[in-house]
Amino acid sequence: MRPTIGPNAMRMGDRTGALLAAAGFASMDLAHASALLMSHAIGAATTAAAVASPEQIWEDGFAFGLDRLLDGLQLWLDRGKG
Repeated sequence: MRPTIGPNAMRMGDRTGALLAAAGFASMDLAHASALLMSHAIGAATTAAAVASPEQIWEDGFAFGLDRLLDGLQLWLDRGKG
């Protein structure tokens, strides 16, 4: 069974796809990059919700992970996709 995706998640997916397309991603590369970024966001949010710790630590961890993912995707694009 697949999870139900509401209108907010659909809008977020559309916006993410548009931003990645503008950055130079296309076709399955765009789908994979989008899935990678969305998985990071969902994983970070799930972890933060499950653990009672100082909120800033989780925000910093999310920002660090997102920056490294984006750096890696940019490097991959710059190198001609592998």
